[in-house]
Parts: sequence; structure tokens; C-alpha cells
Amino acid sequence: MNTLPRAALLMACLSPLPAQELRVGIESAPLVIVGQHRGVRPHGADYLLHKVAVARVLRGDAEAEVTVLEWKKVSLHVRPAIAATRLYCLHPVDDAELGLPPGRYFRLDAHPGSHPVIGDALLARNADPVVQLAELLIAAQREGSLASKKAALLELTLTAPTPVRHEAARLLAERAALLDALNALDLLALLARASAETEDIDYKLALATVCAERRMPTLIEALCISWPEIDDENFSRAVGRFAKHLYGEDATEQLLPYLQRARDAKLRGHVMLALGATSTDSALDALLRVRRLETDKSRVDAALRLHGAPRAVEAMEKK
Repeated sequence: MNTLPRAALLMACLSPLPAQELRVGIESAPLVIVGQHRGVRPHGADYLLHKVAVARVLRGDAEAEVTVLEWKKVSLHVRPAIAATRLYCLHPVDDAELGLPPGRYFRLDAHPGSHPVIGDALLARNADPVVQLAELLIAAQREGSLASKKAALLELTLTAPTPVRHEAARLLAERAALLDALNALDLLALLARASAETEDIDYKLALATVCAERRMPTLIEALCISWPEIDDENFSRAVGRFAKHLYGEDATEQLLPYLQRARDAKLRGHVMLALGATSTDSALDALLRVRRLETDKSRVDAALRLHGAPRAVEAMEKK
């Protein structure tokens, strides 16, 4: 049976929105702090120097204040947020190379989402989920494994707000040691949360990826019951890819009952997209049979285009 590698399965099933990579930013930055922007001044024509007061050092060595460099002429640069308490994932900059006055300068990590806002009230109570995630990842790097942090990551996955719950869910899916450490009760909790989520589709699919990697047999059923509440083509395509990952050629057998029961045209279109996303011969046969019976062929043709087999293309080209 053909299966996708863990990271590939996750990326194939998430939407094409910009990826959040807070976890990567935290793990790659030599200095990680919680800080508050205190002001900015220009330096020459090219640079702005941002002063950031350090509220907490999570990794590395820092004074009470750090200077974060911004390149003004770089069109897609990362800019420190004014007057906000944030997590800062920082990398040192060579002051001599850039002609800056002697001192310690840093640049922001460029991974998307690596400088989220920190709640001041939550920070005071040691309860901010972003800080909890950062501390957890940094401690795991010191120890050499994330496996011992499974319980804390699972809690963040199930209860934290966005973006932390996204990051935690993706860590569970990406890291083999964490994935293998999940027990039956952990998996049931993740499956129940995935089944119940109908608004945050990327989160739903990240949870589903964990369940798919652990080959939970009820995953497809848990996802398909959401179809009447979710009008999202990316979700439907992901359902098909999960079904292929779990069942191979037999994925069609798992999905066809939902097509047979669907009366709403839009819902039928979503099920057909899932069949197309399996890219299996059995799904192609089923879609071609449906096409012969459909008056409006636009939805089944969308599924056939997604499937992409030569026979699918030939069927659409025939008058």
C-alpha cells in the first residue's frame, strides 16, 4: 500500500495558506526572549535600530535591553512590532560587517509566525501558551528528545488557542518519538477534537494527520460526518488523501457510501472531490460511472481533473 511520509502527508492535507513555523523559529534561534518594544531610531539610510526591553530570557544571554536591526531597503523584511509584548526569536548580527557602532545587534528570525504576541496578564501568571511552548521546546533540545514532553504538548494541542495549538499538533505529527508515544486514550482525545472542529480547518487536518499516521480505523468516518457543516474544497481533498493513505485502492469503498447518501449537489461535489483526491483506479471507475448519469457534469469533472489520469481527461474531452 502506498503511503506518504509524515511531513509530506501533513503538508499535502493543509491549505495553501502561509505556513506557521513558530516551532522552527524557536528551535533555530540562539536567543529567545520575551520583550517589549521601547522605541526606534534610524542609523544611516539603510537601517533602523529597535530597542526591545527584555522581560524574560528563555534561551541565550541578554542584557536588560537588546537592539534589533531592521533593513529598510529589504522589501519583505520582518519588522519588530511597535509597543507590543512578543516572543522574539533572534540571531546575532556582525556589527563590523555592516558598519554599525560597536555593540550587540540581532535580527528577527524569518520563519513565519515566529514572533507572536504575548499576553502580559498571562505572562505574569506563567500561563501564556506561547511561552509554555517555547520553554517546552527549549528544554527538550537540552534533553535531546521531545518524547518526555508528550503530555504537555498534548495539553497544548487540545486546549491552547491559535497559533499554539497548530504548532503543537504539527509537532505531534512530525516527530516520530512523540507520535509513537501517544497511547490509545491520547489518540481518542485527538480524534474526538478533530471530529468536533468545523471552523479551523487547518487545525482539524493537523489533528487528523496525527490520527492517520497512527492508522486509526475510524478516522475517515469521523471526518466525513463533518461534510454537511464544512463547505471547504481543501478539506474534501484532504479526506481523499487520508483515505488513500489508510486504505490504498480500497479508499473508494470507504467513500462511496457518502456519495450514495448525499442528496445536496454541493455535498455530492465534495464527496466526488475526495474520490478524485485518492488518485486510485477504483475511484476513477466510480467517477466515470457517475459522470454518465449526471446532468450537470461540472462537479464530477472537477473531481476528474483532480484525479488527473489519462482516462479522466479523455472522458471530459468527449462530447
